[in-house]
Amino acid sequence: MAYSLFVERLTNVDFTYFDSHRGLVGETLWVDVKLEGPLNHDEMIWDFAQVKHQLKSAIEDAIDHKLLLASRDKGVELIHETSDTIECKLWDFKKRFFRYIAPSVAVCLVDEVSITPLNLQRYLRHYLQQIPHLVSILATVKYELSLYPDPNTVGKNAQPYFQYSHGLRQHQGPCQRIVHGHRSELNILLDQCRVTSLEQHWVQRWRDIYFGCERDFQRAFADSGVEYMEFAYQSAEGFYQIQLPGEVVYRLPESSTIECIAAHLANTIHPDFPGQHLQIKVYEGINKGAMYHYDPASTIDQ
Repeated sequence: MAYSLFVERLTNVDFTYFDSHRGLVGETLWVDVKLEGPLNHDEMIWDFAQVKHQLKSAIEDAIDHKLLLASRDKGVELIHETSDTIECKLWDFKKRFFRYIAPSVAVCLVDEVSITPLNLQRYLRHYLQQIPHLVSILATVKYELSLYPDPNTVGKNAQPYFQYSHGLRQHQGPCQRIVHGHRSELNILLDQCRVTSLEQHWVQRWRDIYFGCERDFQRAFADSGVEYMEFAYQSAEGFYQIQLPGEVVYRLPESSTIECIAAHLANTIHPDFPGQHLQIKVYEGINKGAMYHYDPASTIDQ
């Protein structure tokens, strides 16, 4: 007889990973866990409260709001690494580079040739077994991790979504990291009706985009015939800098908070539909986001 314990959607993690064909890819994945083993003296495999606290925290510490790099990817070049800082150069299939300088806590090196949900499951299993307070517990149970995108964004019935990367210098938590990302649904409504043509236009426009804020912009420069942009800032965690091809950047006049992204999109679209009620609903990962709307009735004679 075998006992099993499971927690579906234990947590969701938001991060960016590097892909030699797509560049910087923002991602959001659910994490499920299943444990199998003997009952302890409390007649449990493991207390749910401890699973939710200890495993959840460890998984988030490992990969959440970080740049994930496959260390065996030929396009990943580590230039400098210490316990405090890391500098790397990432090369895509077009021979364009992405140069990144950041505190070491903002990067996760995965001993794989690519970043995939399956490879991350393998990485996390190894990572969890190195954490002192988890070693004794995990030694007595068999456990499985499953990482997967939200079903709303998968398959032929997927909702319109885009994947983006950004950083929020003003944030005191991990959102301050200049390269982290999300997989985000987008809804655009005119007079309370979804407009799929507009949604599809913008999710394609923002596919694998980097949202760069004007106040963080440092310079534009050319190298080997490619135009690049540089963004940098000093935040609570330390100094951050990213150089990347200009064609993968979307520059925002304000911050790249989800509120400002929604407002920017509404301000961009509204002039084409001045007499209609416009509502933008944009997610930041899963189950959270921002809405912004124009009501023509409230703007008459103003």
